Amino acid sequence: MTWDADEVGRLLDRRLADDPVRATILGTIRLALMTASGECWCAATPDGSAVAVRPDRRYPVALDGAWPLSDFDELAAVIDNLPELVGVNGAVSAAEAIAARLPGRVAGSRPIRLYRLDTLSAPADVQASPVGQAAAIVNCCGTGTGRSHGMRMHIGAAATMRLTPP
Repeated sequence: MTWDADEVGRLLDRRLADDPVRATILGTIRLALMTASGECWCAATPDGSAVAVRPDRRYPVALDGAWPLSDFDELAAVIDNLPELVGVNGAVSAAEAIAARLPGRVAGSRPIRLYRLDTLSAPADVQASPVGQAAAIVNCCGTGTGRSHGMRMHIGAAATMRLTPP
């Protein structure tokens, strides 16, 4: 666990290098950290295959990757102690596992529809860094059609849990 913006950046870079397409939200957070680190926070599995990150107090914690079931008790306790915690976003199973360990804190829950890119012919004018790739993917998705970038998409599921103060 770290509050150091440089270390948070390294942890996010590692996840982005592993899967820049599925970790686009981390790319957005990483870009934000490059301009203003705020009061960022991040926890990660020892192998870096999963992260919980918050770029600033104003934002919910974003869960990314496959957290081991054995880590949810400790992760929920750490998340519960973050100052001004407003929520948790992530895969339905992960968000629900954290919410279940924060009794009385969940003020609302809502499913989120995610579109995952299965294939992408990356634009040639984008630098090769994972952050640049993620930003390009976000920009491609924002065009609406995606056809010119060779994308094939399918729908996934996630959840966001709004939390009340302790």
